[in-house]
Amino acid sequence: MEKLKALGELQDFERPQVLCAGRLLQIAMPKRTRANLFEPPSFSRPAATREQLVQLQKDIAGVLAAVDAVIDLDHRFEVWSG
Repeated sequence: MEKLKALGELQDFERPQVLCAGRLLQIAMPKRTRANLFEPPSFSRPAATREQLVQLQKDIAGVLAAVDAVIDLDHRFEVWSG
């Protein structure tokens, strides 16, 4: 549960919103910036700038932190495979 709480301390994301209904767990992690999650660089410009690559890395790290937090939750809950 501590890892789930720690998601609110990520630099580029707001506090996560979690909804649990039955065996379904949904997590929303709003970004602090207006940029889209995993926004790729433009095809019309040369390779991505360092800032774009750093932002992409932060987006990936944020999603992996959410995945890690969910995995770390108590394993008493069944996994719903929809």
